[in-house]
Amino acid sequence: MENSNTRKTRLLIHDLDGFTAANVLDGISEDTEVIAAVPSVAHCVGCFGCWVKTPGRCVIEDRIADYQEKLAHCAELIIVSRLVYGGFSPDIKAVVDRTIPYLLPFFIIADDRMRHSPRYANRFALSCYFYREAAETPVTIEEKNRSLIEVAAEGLAVSAPTADVSDGELSVMNRLVAANAQNFGSGRAEARFVGDKINLMEVEF
Repeated sequence: MENSNTRKTRLLIHDLDGFTAANVLDGISEDTEVIAAVPSVAHCVGCFGCWVKTPGRCVIEDRIADYQEKLAHCAELIIVSRLVYGGFSPDIKAVVDRTIPYLLPFFIIADDRMRHSPRYANRFALSCYFYREAAETPVTIEEKNRSLIEVAAEGLAVSAPTADVSDGELSVMNRLVAANAQNFGSGRAEARFVGDKINLMEVEF
């Protein structure tokens, strides 16, 4: 079992490609553990084995099998996701869906809603940053990488949020993050749409 002295106080989950992640997360604090949602992890199959067979741990043994234990000890959960219909990207959603073991199978009434009981007393903060690919983004990986390098090298200003994100989609985004925070029992929650992916370089994680 992981020594409590080596546990990270912040947990960051992202769906960025390797090149973008290396630039965006360069210099991130040492107390942050990073989990890449890409390549995709196994999806929750709804077997409830995490409640009856291996309480508190997903029965799927893969690279995020101990994800819930990390949540139980972190002070902040940070999610960086492509905005898809006001919600998480498929890769991020696959990771979030695997948090069922973080909760107990029993129900309680909280905030006038029925919810699952928390398994842990930890009340971490939840911060979600959403981005969207620019419509003019080059189609090849080489061109994407070259564009990022040019922006970083020339110190160009980041672009404004893309115009194809509606107020309705942003409303869904905020309500989704608030609902997830309530389910997690988070101490506080923040949802922010940063615009184009390159704008993530301006965020201090």
